[in-house]
This record gives sequence, structure tokens and C-alpha cells, in this order.
Amino acid sequence: MMEQIVDRDILDLSEYAMSLSIKHVEKAKEFFRSEGYPIPIGFKDNDYTPNSPQLFYDVFCLNYLNIMSLHCCHGYSGAITTSSRLDVRNYFTECLASSVELCNRTKNVLQEKGLFHRPPNITPPERAEYVVDNNFLVDGLERQEL
Repeated sequence: MMEQIVDRDILDLSEYAMSLSIKHVEKAKEFFRSEGYPIPIGFKDNDYTPNSPQLFYDVFCLNYLNIMSLHCCHGYSGAITTSSRLDVRNYFTECLASSVELCNRTKNVLQEKGLFHRPPNITPPERAEYVVDNNFLVDGLERQEL
């Protein structure tokens, strides 16, 4: 992807994300070695074709980075809470921080370029009210007895 990106802002984000990935791979190797596990075989240089025609538009790459940063934020927060080793928790905490940084940076670029789509909003009511009955639970439909 990075070979074909034209937009400098998107390329900068891709390079930042790639630098994070390289650090993650090296750290994972350290964890595997420290526990006596063999290093998994990953992608090699011959697994892709350099100088190939563009497969993705720059906007796709930017959205991909944003979505992956969201997944990383969720994944690393779960990893922190389920890891027992302090060094692993500390590492995942760093990963979470860098994922949040990437998420914020991608969102900023999406907004600057007019590409960020906000979720739908709900018009706020004029005033707060107490719930008087529970008809809202069935959205006006007749209740059926179970």
C-alpha cells in the first residue's frame, strides 16, 4: 500500500503505523524467545510484488488505518485486563497509547479532508421527563404473553 500512496498526509500516517508494526514484531519475538517458543514464520519479501499497480485508493488506505486503530484500541485494552505478567501488561499499555495516537491522527486527517462521517444524531428533547409507563419498551406494539 505504502508504495502507491500519493497523499503526503496519508503516507505519513502509514509510515507511523508501519513503524509501530515493526516495533510490535520485534517485541513479540522477544516475548517468544523469553518463553522458549519458536518465532512464527511471517511474511517475507517474496510474498508481495514490488512496483505493482495501485490496488487501493489513498482514501481507502486512510480509512483502513482508522478502522485498524479502532480494533487495536479494543484489542489492547482487553489484552491488558487479561494478562498476568507485569511486563506484558506494561507493553500492552504502551501499545494502547500508540493505538489511541494513531486513531486520533487518522480521525484528524479524515476530518481535515472532509472524509469523516459522523454517526447519526438524535434531536435532543426540549425537556427531561419521567417514565410514566413502559410502552416505550415495545415501541407501541401490543405485548404478547409468554
